[in-house]
Formats: sequence, structure tokens, C-alpha cells
Amino acid sequence: MLAIPLRNALNTVTEASNRFLRAPPGVTQYRLFAIYSVALLLLCIVYQLSMPIIKTDTDMWYHLNGGRYFWTTGQVPMSSFFSFLEPPRNWSNYFWGFQALVYKVHEIGGYQGLVVFRAAMFFLTALVLHRFIFANNIAKSSPASFLVLLVLMLLLLKGRELAVRPHLFSYLFIPLFYHILQNRPRWAPALPVLAVIWINVHGIEWVVGALVCGAYLIEHLADRACARTGRDPVFHTRGRGRSGPSISPPCLGQGGR
Repeated sequence: MLAIPLRNALNTVTEASNRFLRAPPGVTQYRLFAIYSVALLLLCIVYQLSMPIIKTDTDMWYHLNGGRYFWTTGQVPMSSFFSFLEPPRNWSNYFWGFQALVYKVHEIGGYQGLVVFRAAMFFLTALVLHRFIFANNIAKSSPASFLVLLVLMLLLLKGRELAVRPHLFSYLFIPLFYHILQNRPRWAPALPVLAVIWINVHGIEWVVGALVCGAYLIEHLADRACARTGRDPVFHTRGRGRSGPSISPPCLGQGGR
């Protein structure tokens, strides 16, 4: 099923390349592709706003019910209060923050409010991916390749972000952690705050955040060890013009609620 979207994406990039050959003097290739990428982000917003919420399962209603319970009782739902089974089953509610937020969005804006919320989350995720991909020197020398990479990532996200679930925050925070550690290290003090938010809206994914930070920590320690011994750094991707990510691109396949 991905064959047609991928073919369309490649055709889009090919057409962009052909238009570049006819670009007026003074318009650089990088700037032209940057304009195309921004147009792509705007198109994503239009697509999200025009698409209904896809009911992949009943989780959205469960989360709305959990949010209503939180705002009504002032307590985090930690049992199957909504079930006919007796006695109630207890569990750790690791997405109570998402439930509280999404219920308020629905209470204020109704169904359309949820659509706008989903579109906003998708746009923020796409924007972070855009900044992560184009914030290095290689992108300026080969923008077409990086535009294809951005398109492929957005295609992966497109189907996953049609439902309103806690995963929306994980899809945002994973590339955001990468972007901060890779391209904006001065923002690193914000990571603990972001981690606290992440844990309370989709806590099951804390392992992913820990793995991302751990990978960069290992890189830092390995390079320091090499520097002490006078050897070349193990990782050459950071600190030298930021030529690209030192580890794999953000993982988009996740399970759980």
C-alpha cells in the first residue's frame, strides 16, 4: 500500500529538481528545497484538518472517560471504574496526563477540537523532524536527499497520527530529544522537564527516551576516552560541523496504548 505514496513522493522530489534547473539566478538549491519542505508541512496541516479521527480501537473513548473521571473526582483513575467486572482491576495509569488534557480539549472544542489537537501535534512533530533533518551541513549540499528522507518520515507518521492516542506525544518527543542532543545541546537542561511531561502522558515510552539519552552519553564517554589516549574519536558526526546524526533516525514503531 505504501508503493503509491512512495512513488508520488519521489515524483514530487523529481519535479522539484526539474523546477530548480529553471530557478531564477540568486535562488540557491538549498533555499528552494527549504521552501518546498515548508510547503509540505503546511500541506500536512491541511490534510490532518480535513481527515476524520480514525477509530483504530476504543482507546480514545477510554481516555476521554479517564479524563472525565480525573476532572470530576480530582483523582487519577487507577482501576477499571468503567467496567462491569467485579472486583475492579488495578493498574498503573501511565497516561493520566494525556487523559486529562484530551478530555478538556473535547469539553471545550468537541469533536472538531480533537481534530485540531491532532493536527497541531502532527505539525509540531513534522516541524521538529524538519529541523532535525535540515540542521546540518550535509543537508545544504544535498537537499533533495534530505527532502526525500523528510517525506518518508512524514509518510510513516501520516497513518499513525489519524487516531487520538498518547502515542502522539511520543512521536513528538522522540525526534525532539534527538534534535536537542544532536543540534541544540544548549537546550539539554530542558530534557528533564520534557521527560517528566513525557512520563505522565505516555509513561510506557520512558525506555525510548532513556535509550536516546544513553546512546549520546555513550558517544560522549567514548570520545572523551579516545581524547585522553590521543586516538581519533569513535564518533565523527557531532562537533565537526554536525554533519549528521550519530545514531539511527527516530524510531516510529511503538506498541502499547
